[in-house]
Amino acid sequence: MTEKYMQLIWQETKMTFRSIWRYKVSMISDLLILVGTFILAYFFKNNSALMNAYQVNQDQSNYLFFIGYVFWQFGSLSLGYSTSMIAGNSKNGLLELQAQGFLSMSALYFLKLLISIVSDFLILITITVFMFFSIDFSAREFMYIIYAILWSFPSIMGMYGIGLILSAISLREKSVGQFIIIVQTLLLFITNVFSPVSNSFMYLVPYTGGIEILRSLYLGNGFNVLLVIAYLAINLMWIMIGTVVFNKAVLRERKYGSFDTY
Repeated sequence: MTEKYMQLIWQETKMTFRSIWRYKVSMISDLLILVGTFILAYFFKNNSALMNAYQVNQDQSNYLFFIGYVFWQFGSLSLGYSTSMIAGNSKNGLLELQAQGFLSMSALYFLKLLISIVSDFLILITITVFMFFSIDFSAREFMYIIYAILWSFPSIMGMYGIGLILSAISLREKSVGQFIIIVQTLLLFITNVFSPVSNSFMYLVPYTGGIEILRSLYLGNGFNVLLVIAYLAINLMWIMIGTVVFNKAVLRERKYGSFDTY
């Protein structure tokens, strides 16, 4: 059984990287869009909110924004990944085959998501180079980029869980692509990417707690144990709810045989 799963992981990894290499123009366009979005947000953001809330200078506030953007970037990819896979596979006829595979669709798409995140590092590297020339960037700042990547993993799972809920809707309604983009954009502006947390309900967004944890560590304020527990628990909750909702939606579609009505 272990060999079967390892073979699946290897095959999916090869297929993903071949797809990335084959569709280089798409990857480059995604790079330009996300880097362009970051640069626009960087120059048009209001630094005073972060400076006043955290009592930092402008360079530090820019880096606190950067930490938030890293979490949002990985979270946005996770949120829209399963719905984009469903849309693509419905067109090429793979959706029903995947629904009948030995690995659940939710687990298969999460595996593909983790592989795809590797290509997302190119975007992160480009943004880091931009930040290097924009603010006082030391080895300490580079180290906290690594921390942000590691601490974002729970929120990747949580955002993927929310994405699975939207994917369940996609299985039924067939297309929610534009809605996903709207949600991703709204989250950039209404969460704590640009500013500190304004109310406790924001912590229900999977990456909000992670941003605050990393900002606190960067400023030398240490761990808030309760916040860490809440961060992990909220993301566990979202991935569990999302998996249950999506798997039930898949069973319903298999029962009524509507995979071929896309």
